[in-house]
Amino acid sequence: MPDTVIVRKTPQLLSSYSELLRKIQKTFLLAKQNIHEVKIRASWEIGNDINKHVKTQKGRAEYGEHVIQQLSKSLQVSPDYLDRCSKLARKFSQNEISAALRKSSKIPLTLTHFYTLFPVEDKTQRAKLLIETTREGWSSRELKKQSQKITRRVPRTQNTGRRTDFLKPLTGKLHTFRVIHPDEAGWPNQGGLLLDHGFRVYKDLDRALTRSLKPGDIVEGLPVRITTSERIDKDRYFYRAYVEKVIDGDTLWAAIDIGLSGMAREKLRLRGIDCAEMDTPEGKRAARFVKSLLPKGLTILIHTSVSPSYDRFIADVFIPRDHEAVQKAIVTQTVILSAAKNLRTRSFPPQFVGRIRPSSDASLRMTQDLKSSQIEISGQPYYFLSNLLLELGFAVRLNG
Repeated sequence: MPDTVIVRKTPQLLSSYSELLRKIQKTFLLAKQNIHEVKIRASWEIGNDINKHVKTQKGRAEYGEHVIQQLSKSLQVSPDYLDRCSKLARKFSQNEISAALRKSSKIPLTLTHFYTLFPVEDKTQRAKLLIETTREGWSSRELKKQSQKITRRVPRTQNTGRRTDFLKPLTGKLHTFRVIHPDEAGWPNQGGLLLDHGFRVYKDLDRALTRSLKPGDIVEGLPVRITTSERIDKDRYFYRAYVEKVIDGDTLWAAIDIGLSGMAREKLRLRGIDCAEMDTPEGKRAARFVKSLLPKGLTILIHTSVSPSYDRFIADVFIPRDHEAVQKAIVTQTVILSAAKNLRTRSFPPQFVGRIRPSSDASLRMTQDLKSSQIEISGQPYYFLSNLLLELGFAVRLNG
């Protein structure tokens, strides 16, 4: 019978294997960090170059959109990626990117971590969240939960538990304009005055009118004439518009009547709220609801302001409460929410939506309860879209 050889694992071999494992794990982590770091830095450089180029065109919204679409075709990359690169460079400085990457140790920071922080408007809060992410090793999902604690501002009353921190709607008066000097628009004709329509659109005023007007005057414009007005500056930037296309829960394209037979086409971002991204179930649900609420061609009212970014305008959007499509969308959604509440769940199987009867008395009562979303403009009832999405749980309130 041959001798039996017993091989025992010695403590030295175990120690050597453990050291080998730790070394390889460290190398893997370093490789991941390097890959993600290269992606993050490259994305920031791309976005920074886009932003610099657009600034040479005075930051025109339509030009920024055009550049991203053209680059997307030439480079064969997604326009959404290029748009996020641009936002990355606007939200974070190169020094902030470098500092965060240097501190990344437990898990590698990814582009998704930075994308998650886009809704956080306060620079200091963004920096704190990045520090916590690197210290605690948060995944992008955990970072999103933490960031929503900052962006979400929904205090509730002690008695009813209902949301109280809604947006105050901004309205104005249609066909209200400001007279400006040509220098404000970079117009070389120094012999007259211009009318500011908004959206960086101007009209050269008739010389006969300029005799009774001066820069800074607020006037009313009708299709055939311009008259002096008792209106004030805050009455401006209020327009009638027509829905062209819903992009996601908080962004849409619209054709806008800017007065005096003028028309503009712009991308509008809803003011003060944030819906989930389109690559999430919540984002898809929000987009579906808004699309049902805003069919193509629907007449809406909007109040706009200039966004810090070049690619869109910020808007308060008002939709006619009594429009058939609007009523159907809201009643259907309230029935879904009522059923979901009874089932103790926040979602409802989409295959059952078509079986819902919008005539439900309970759903109509819920519709009437959407008081924070309702507003009367020129004697007509409207829904304020941002507050409506907050009330129905499709959006969170942004700081600021």
